[in-house]
Amino acid sequence: MEKENLRDKKITENLNFKLWLKSLSPTLLRRCRECGEYTLNQSKCPRCGGSVYTPIPPKFSPDDKYAKYRRMMKEEAEKRSKS
Repeated sequence: MEKENLRDKKITENLNFKLWLKSLSPTLLRRCRECGEYTLNQSKCPRCGGSVYTPIPPKFSPDDKYAKYRRMMKEEAEKRSKS
Protein backbone atom coordinates (compact mmCIF):
# COMPACT_ATOMS: atom_id res chain seq x y z
CA MET A 1 0.00 0.00 0.00
CA GLU A 2 2.84 2.41 0.87
CA LYS A 3 4.61 1.74 -2.43
CA GLU A 4 1.44 2.63 -4.35
CA ASN A 5 1.05 5.87 -2.41
CA LEU A 6 4.68 6.77 -3.01
CA ARG A 7 4.34 5.99 -6.72
CA ASP A 8 1.15 8.09 -6.96
CA LYS A 9 2.85 10.94 -5.14
CA LYS A 10 5.80 10.87 -7.58
CA ILE A 11 3.45 10.82 -10.56
CA THR A 12 1.53 13.78 -9.15
CA GLU A 13 4.74 15.73 -8.46
CA ASN A 14 5.99 15.04 -11.98
CA LEU A 15 2.68 16.16 -13.50
CA ASN A 16 2.64 19.31 -11.36
CA PHE A 17 6.21 20.10 -12.46
CA LYS A 18 5.31 19.69 -16.14
CA LEU A 19 2.26 21.93 -15.73
CA TRP A 20 4.40 24.51 -13.96
CA LEU A 21 6.93 24.46 -16.80
CA LYS A 22 4.19 25.00 -19.38
CA SER A 23 2.79 27.94 -17.41
CA LEU A 24 6.09 29.84 -17.53
CA SER A 25 6.76 32.32 -20.27
CA PRO A 26 9.08 30.61 -22.79
CA THR A 27 11.41 33.60 -22.75
CA LEU A 28 11.98 33.28 -18.99
CA LEU A 29 12.80 29.60 -18.89
CA ARG A 30 16.46 28.63 -19.28
CA ARG A 31 18.29 25.28 -19.32
CA CYS A 32 21.82 24.57 -18.13
CA ARG A 33 24.27 23.31 -20.74
CA GLU A 34 26.25 21.37 -18.12
CA CYS A 35 23.71 19.52 -15.96
CA GLY A 36 20.45 19.98 -17.93
CA GLU A 37 18.55 21.60 -15.03
CA TYR A 38 15.83 24.14 -15.82
CA THR A 39 16.12 27.55 -14.16
CA LEU A 40 14.76 31.07 -14.29
CA ASN A 41 18.21 32.52 -13.68
CA GLN A 42 19.32 34.22 -16.89
CA SER A 43 23.07 34.30 -16.31
CA LYS A 44 24.20 30.94 -14.87
CA CYS A 45 22.92 27.69 -13.39
CA PRO A 46 22.29 27.92 -9.63
CA ARG A 47 23.17 24.24 -9.16
CA CYS A 48 26.48 23.86 -11.05
CA GLY A 49 27.34 27.39 -12.26
CA GLY A 50 27.23 26.38 -15.95
CA SER A 51 26.01 28.59 -18.77
CA VAL A 52 22.30 28.61 -19.62
CA TYR A 53 20.36 28.86 -22.87
CA THR A 54 16.76 29.15 -24.04
CA PRO A 55 15.62 25.58 -24.81
CA ILE A 56 12.69 26.66 -26.97
CA PRO A 57 13.26 27.28 -30.70
CA PRO A 58 12.16 30.61 -32.17
CA LYS A 59 8.60 30.88 -33.46
CA PHE A 60 8.25 29.99 -37.16
CA SER A 61 7.53 32.84 -39.52
CA PRO A 62 7.25 32.70 -43.32
CA ASP A 63 8.83 36.17 -43.38
CA ASP A 64 12.05 34.97 -41.74
CA LYS A 65 14.25 38.04 -41.43
CA TYR A 66 17.29 36.10 -40.22
CA ALA A 67 17.27 33.08 -42.56
CA LYS A 68 20.08 34.52 -44.66
CA TYR A 69 22.30 34.93 -41.61
CA ARG A 70 21.52 31.44 -40.30
CA ARG A 71 22.46 29.93 -43.66
CA MET A 72 25.69 31.93 -43.72
CA MET A 73 26.60 30.74 -40.21
CA LYS A 74 25.77 27.14 -41.12
CA GLU A 75 27.98 27.28 -44.23
CA GLU A 76 30.81 28.83 -42.24
CA ALA A 77 30.53 26.14 -39.54
CA GLU A 78 30.64 23.41 -42.22
CA LYS A 79 33.76 24.96 -43.77
CA ARG A 80 35.47 25.06 -40.36
CA SER A 81 34.58 21.46 -39.58
CA LYS A 82 36.05 20.26 -42.92
CA SER A 83 39.41 21.92 -42.31
